[in-house]
Amino acid sequence: MENYAFRLGHHEPRFGGGVCGFDLETNSAADHSKNVFVFNNLYDYESSIPSAGSGICLQDPYKGVNHGLVVAMNNIIIGGREDVLYRFMSNGFFLNGLKGCQIRNNYVYRTGQNAIQAYLIEGCIIEDNDFESTGGGGNYTVSTESAVNNIFRRNNYRDRPGLKINVQAGFLEVCGKGNVYEQNLINGRDVRAVATQPCGTK
Repeated sequence: MENYAFRLGHHEPRFGGGVCGFDLETNSAADHSKNVFVFNNLYDYESSIPSAGSGICLQDPYKGVNHGLVVAMNNIIIGGREDVLYRFMSNGFFLNGLKGCQIRNNYVYRTGQNAIQAYLIEGCIIEDNDFESTGGGGNYTVSTESAVNNIFRRNNYRDRPGLKINVQAGFLEVCGKGNVYEQNLINGRDVRAVATQPCGTK
């Protein structure tokens, strides 16, 4: 809770990639991912290090006995501010294998790829998040693969006027099932269409 992480990336020697502001990443079915709470943090990727990674990574594909509730709430994730070329963060959230997770009331600004990129999540609630100038280059703001029975509700996407970067709002669901989308907005308008792809096409 209440951490400020800034200029994230590898500095000496300097190279980009591979750094999460917060990283939950299990390595076996015995590892713990139960009752993990990431609240009220600021992850600030504004730096001279391009492509420094994702803001919050929450991953547990093993689903062992210690697999359980993971909540990320009230976090601010900034991928860059004024630079017209670079967005120093790949994804706001990178999710993998979670069941019953909650991603609520977070702010994500400027991503090179997705505000949320998720694989194999089930029964999660993703709601009341604010996505500003995210996506781009063929990447939707929210992209899921093999996601089942999740709720995406009251998420708000908006463009920042005058920001000269490529962005892409909307949802892409690949090989998903039973997901519900309610009251999501793009620049103030209700999102009534979700892009879908069958399995094995991404």
